[in-house]
Amino acid sequence: MPRNRLLVAEDDRALRELMVQILRSDGHEVLAVANGNDLLYTLEGSLNPRTGVAPFDLVISDVRMPGQSGLNAFAQVGYGPQMPPVVFMTAFGDEDVHQRAIHLGAIAVLDKPVDFDELRVFVKSYLAHGHG
Repeated sequence: MPRNRLLVAEDDRALRELMVQILRSDGHEVLAVANGNDLLYTLEGSLNPRTGVAPFDLVISDVRMPGQSGLNAFAQVGYGPQMPPVVFMTAFGDEDVHQRAIHLGAIAVLDKPVDFDELRVFVKSYLAHGHG
């Protein structure tokens, strides 16, 4: 069974490393970036076949990060059928943030602190139902 490729974008180092560890322990291939600019660069690379970067099955991204927000990175790339599904996480989960994330195509918006057990179940369920 092929492993799913996940991209985690989170500026908090401890949280990023914990998420990577948890998702890898579930058998996923995980790449992590620490800011919005690296998220944008990595997404663009995964959408360009000439870069050799394989596409991602799922992206888990913080909303507020240095450089630019996760929302802005997705908006710049232009959400469409070629884009991987994204779950946004935010410590500032006001209704505007949630609505903008959904408008950009997010499959979920999770408020921090994130319950890792719920995240694992969500990722596993989403990818198991033919989405990854």
